Amino acid sequence: MQNGRILGEAGFRLTRTGRNVTLWIDNTGHSRSGYAIANIAGAPAALNMTLRDGSGSVKDSATVTMMPGQNLSEFAYQRFPLSGGAGFEGSIEISSDQDLAALVLRYDNVNLDGEPQVFSSVPLFSRMLRPSWFFLRLSTGPAIGPNLSS
Repeated sequence: MQNGRILGEAGFRLTRTGRNVTLWIDNTGHSRSGYAIANIAGAPAALNMTLRDGSGSVKDSATVTMMPGQNLSEFAYQRFPLSGGAGFEGSIEISSDQDLAALVLRYDNVNLDGEPQVFSSVPLFSRMLRPSWFFLRLSTGPAIGPNLSS
């Protein structure tokens, strides 16, 4: 928001649930990719996260434990600061022992003052899909009402 005016806004599709997902990450140019993950199970989830470059080579990995109902939202460079920062393009593979819901966001014009900020959702690749659907919402700044605009 700037001077009480919304400069950017994005809507996102419902996400399917699964235990294995691949998130596409694009941190090239003025873009940054982030993601949101929710543990929708009734038990703690152990996530194994593997960062791969565009050729599929492993660049880094992390293990995260999420409690039941917990959600996590971050930019890829926050989880992988040494290898997933500016200029990185590739993927994060996540495998879990519990069902997850996830989405990926691409944020453009990050460093361009005066330019509109652009958010878009990025397709999520999932194996072992479950029939349930969940809606995740990500917003920044003051609460945004249910107004539709074009």
